[in-house]
Amino acid sequence: MGARMRLARCQDDPAAYTDDRMVNAADARTDSTARVYAYFAPVTLLLYLVLPDQYMLDIATSYMLKNQLHASATEVSTFRLIIAVPAYLAVVFGFARDLWSPFGLRDRGHFLLFLPLSAAVFL
Repeated sequence: MGARMRLARCQDDPAAYTDDRMVNAADARTDSTARVYAYFAPVTLLLYLVLPDQYMLDIATSYMLKNQLHASATEVSTFRLIIAVPAYLAVVFGFARDLWSPFGLRDRGHFLLFLPLSAAVFL
């Protein structure tokens, strides 16, 4: 449709132009939403594949323990309990971080104290 016809149509019926704009805005919103989903879906999938306290890794681990290593149900449950201990203790470390500030420097104090300690442990 040419610009003159569109202008004439809008002068005759202003709602027609508004409808065209609404359709174009809805299409742009749909394209934008599709791009956001296309970006975040693989990122979320990869994130959940490597998190030890989530279910995606749990499925593969359970399969390996049951079928490859022939573990019993009790052994699989014990394995899951031991592996989840850091997730259970994360609350304690969070409270300690909030309540205790080494050297009065808050996060910088934690880095100054625990960075050399962790480097010494790995050496």
